[in-house]
Amino acid sequence: MKDKWKWIGNSSGTFSVGSLKTQMNKDYDNSRNFCMRWCKWVPAKCNILIWRAEFDRIPTKVALIKRRVMLESDVCSMCNDGPKLSKHLFTSYEVSYRAWLSIRKWFKLPHFILFSIRDILTLYETANMDKRKADILHGIMIMACWCMWKARNEKVFNKKDYAADRIFGDSRSFGFIWLKHRSKHKALSWNNWCNYPLYMMDL
Repeated sequence: MKDKWKWIGNSSGTFSVGSLKTQMNKDYDNSRNFCMRWCKWVPAKCNILIWRAEFDRIPTKVALIKRRVMLESDVCSMCNDGPKLSKHLFTSYEVSYRAWLSIRKWFKLPHFILFSIRDILTLYETANMDKRKADILHGIMIMACWCMWKARNEKVFNKKDYAADRIFGDSRSFGFIWLKHRSKHKALSWNNWCNYPLYMMDL
């Protein structure tokens, strides 16, 4: 028979973009991919920050040096200990560690240790609480990271120190405002929010 072109990517022998995509993805390992669940009642800027941090795409010193920005060193300017990586700022830094400790006590959670950004984003899944309360915890964790990033900017650009208590206080204050006005928890009171966040009425 006469020679002709035949596409072997599907049974019909006719080329299509869909069949090409299927062939390209057939041997691709998706098991290590992480899909972040965004918190709907938290502003987009907070979700975007932690999403970028998970991929180490926020402008830390190490990231800037990789992009050939001239800096004196990659040492953390907040504690002068270790390279300034995303996970260092949100997990290893002493102030952030103490802020997480305050959040743990506030939510009456068992002791936990955060080693990575992914640990922060998945803590609510292992907290042994119902879906609505876990959603609140998830939002507070994201918001605390946003407050830590603000604290870092204050230190780097304005030479102002941020205490762990202030990060915790800002996380709780913003959490109350945004949860009350950006979700269905319209009846939420400040007193219940501060004292019994996981046992609030109407949850």
